[in-house]
Amino acid sequence: MLAVSGLHVGVVFLFCNSLLSLFLGGNLLRRRIVRTILVLLCLWTYVWLTQFSPSVGRAAVMFSFLQGGYLLRRPFYAYASVFSSAFIMLVANPGYLFNVGFQLSYVAVLSILYFHPRIYGLFSFGSLPLPQAVPSFLKVVFPKFIDKAWSLTAVSIAAQIGTAPLVLYYFHQFSFVFWLSGLVVVPLSALIIFLTLAYLAVNFVPMLSSLVFSALVAVAQFMNWAVSAISSLPGAYVNGVDFRFPELVMALSAVVLMAFYLSFKRYAHLFASVACVLTLVGISVGRCVLCWGSGGLVVANVPN
Repeated sequence: MLAVSGLHVGVVFLFCNSLLSLFLGGNLLRRRIVRTILVLLCLWTYVWLTQFSPSVGRAAVMFSFLQGGYLLRRPFYAYASVFSSAFIMLVANPGYLFNVGFQLSYVAVLSILYFHPRIYGLFSFGSLPLPQAVPSFLKVVFPKFIDKAWSLTAVSIAAQIGTAPLVLYYFHQFSFVFWLSGLVVVPLSALIIFLTLAYLAVNFVPMLSSLVFSALVAVAQFMNWAVSAISSLPGAYVNGVDFRFPELVMALSAVVLMAFYLSFKRYAHLFASVACVLTLVGISVGRCVLCWGSGGLVVANVPN
């Protein structure tokens, strides 16, 4: 399942900005300063509530840069924001470098930033041929729905390209239905955050808060049921994969070199990426041959 902690921070950021824009909209410097202070206060209060987890901290720093750009009228550069936030977090706590959540968070966001536009651009659903009997409003809504679903799928694929080597190395398992769970988890988790914020906002109104809370519980239960059902599908994931540090280096090198090829169109990068993949396969096959030819009992100790 795709990690959605950054999405949670984005939802909180969007909610606070949208709410405050009703009272502090406009281009006056004083209003922008007050709005920025209040948004950052809400954002970092949420980070404090989540106990400063690395993935949430990364997203909060990036959104803080975005809000600062709004205040100073400066453009937002995603890659610069990613590396700047990593630098700030490592200065604050160098031990984050060895934190699995920190590694997965930054690899995932870099992979999404680079691969998502390229994967998403492979297909276009702007004008789907629909039968004449279909109502006109469906001809407008349905292509947009399919396009959004494909965009979420592209996000899941892009994230998996970068994080799959780390997941195999640390957890020794891989999911084949990540794209399907992403279609369920991402929109429902965003809805849960919105309902939670709405519940906090109307908590002083008994009947209304009870109604919002019931909706929140129903959505959360449905999401849990859906994720459980997806994970129970036959062949949903493979477990116990023997993936060690040499394989991790070869896999990450293959991904980086493929990104270089897509950017610069040099066949040297493509050949080097293929060579890394072949080396990865050779290491795995060679290890299996050595185990089979040992003639003894092989005990695999795979950490949890």
